[in-house]
Amino acid sequence: MLKIHQLFLIFFFVTTTTLFGSLSFYLYQHEKNSAFKRADKNLDTIIELAYISMKADGMSDGRISDLATKTNSHIGILDNKLGKFAISDKSIISMDIFLGLQDFSQNMQKDVIDGNLVVYKAIQKDLDGKIYTIITAINIDSIYLTLTPMFIRLLAIFLAGLVFTYMIAKIFSKLMDKELSEIQHFLENVARKNYNITIKRSLINEFDMICLQLNDMKNSMESLDDKLNKRSAKIRLKNTQLEGILSSISHEFKNPISIITASAQTLKNDENMDETSKDKFITKIVKNSEKLVNLIDKLKIAFIDNFSLKTEDVNLKALSLEISKELMDKFKGRNILVKGGNVIIKADADMIRQVIQNLCENALKYSDDSVEIIITNSDLVVKDSGVGVNQKDIKLITKKFYRADENSWNNSFGLGLYIVKNILKLHGFEMIIDSQLGVGSTFGFRFRSDV
Repeated sequence: MLKIHQLFLIFFFVTTTTLFGSLSFYLYQHEKNSAFKRADKNLDTIIELAYISMKADGMSDGRISDLATKTNSHIGILDNKLGKFAISDKSIISMDIFLGLQDFSQNMQKDVIDGNLVVYKAIQKDLDGKIYTIITAINIDSIYLTLTPMFIRLLAIFLAGLVFTYMIAKIFSKLMDKELSEIQHFLENVARKNYNITIKRSLINEFDMICLQLNDMKNSMESLDDKLNKRSAKIRLKNTQLEGILSSISHEFKNPISIITASAQTLKNDENMDETSKDKFITKIVKNSEKLVNLIDKLKIAFIDNFSLKTEDVNLKALSLEISKELMDKFKGRNILVKGGNVIIKADADMIRQVIQNLCENALKYSDDSVEIIITNSDLVVKDSGVGVNQKDIKLITKKFYRADENSWNNSFGLGLYIVKNILKLHGFEMIIDSQLGVGSTFGFRFRSDV
């Protein structure tokens, strides 16, 4: 299969050869026509000379023969009335015009004398009241002899043109081959994602445009690959996080379900159980059922965005005291202090409960000392003196499934602060985060109070 530069070489060579050949043929034909025109004029001149000679010396074979020798021609003079004629040589009598086979014509005609092709003219002249026909003929070979130098020159020019054309085509072919090889090398590197390569600009305008577009394409592909790599890294991180989340969810659901199953099985198998024991197992079932409902609510808030708020008057202090009591029962030996007055806000009570509970649970998990809930007329914050959060994680901890490695509990969903942020966003409240690693954290929200 031919390459582009080889096709170009063939096309350029054939085109230029055809052009030179056509030009040479045209010049040859033009010169040939010019030679025959000159021959036509020569015949007219010889006829005039013969006419002048005839007026001076009459119809003399010797005089006509001398003139024919000097002009390298054949001459014949015919007396139309008497049928007499004078000729330069006997061979002219074999012409068709002498034999009556050809009509007289003032235009140049072709005939044969002694086997040689000639051109002739026959013109009638009036001399002393008598009509004479003067016939002159010239060998065509003598005309073509004048074309030989021209033919040789044209042939030389044609051959030189062929050599020149081949050299030019060869140079352009090599140049194209070089440009195409560089483009091929560039594309092979880009296909292997080697984006450090850059294709050089070309002196040929079309190739230069291709080079610019290829460099732009390479830059776009590099940028796209970079984005894809970053996205792939994020997806891998998400998958890793999801695996951990699923493990945590499985653990969180498995424990209360196991307690409910075991309690229900015990109640079923022991028909003679006393009422106190029954109440104990039923309480376990109810408590763990509520825990499951709470877990489901957390997941719903985390994965569903279009919640509708059921706003009502919420007493933040009363709600905080209720939550603190529940959590102190859960986290034995821990203390939660509620500070501030009875501030009433318009909010969804269940969702605000979820916010305060999540913030308090985080504070209890990541600290050993007492936790404070501080309520003012503009905000509510939960303060601890625990491990704190690294500054690089501050902007990330409210994202879904994010867990700071050094502080994460194994069974943490990574949804707590994400849920808090979403609930506060639904209410139009501003989230407050202030934390120092090794010092402690303050999490809360700023609300629009109607007090």
